[in-house]
Amino acid sequence: MMRLPAHVRAAQKESAWKQALSGFHYLRGNFRVCVLLSLFAVVGVFGWSYAVVMPAFARDILLVDELRYGILMASCGCGALTNALVSNSRTSSPEE
Repeated sequence: MMRLPAHVRAAQKESAWKQALSGFHYLRGNFRVCVLLSLFAVVGVFGWSYAVVMPAFARDILLVDELRYGILMASCGCGALTNALVSNSRTSSPEE
């Protein structure tokens, strides 16, 4: 077994609020990172409610049984996989 030296935690020089503000200032200056975090936020907010509401939507609105609900969810996965494969197969970047 490896023997490692004891971990010594570095003293924080700034408060958590100052570190958070520093991160927001970094986001303001870096457009790509800001866009990526915004996309994660949108997916986190709206994607989670999609997964939670879908069973009730399928039962009450679409009037489908368990089998068709499974097919509906599988088609969402197939669409995501197809999009990932098509996006990955591109030979040029969108900026070119």
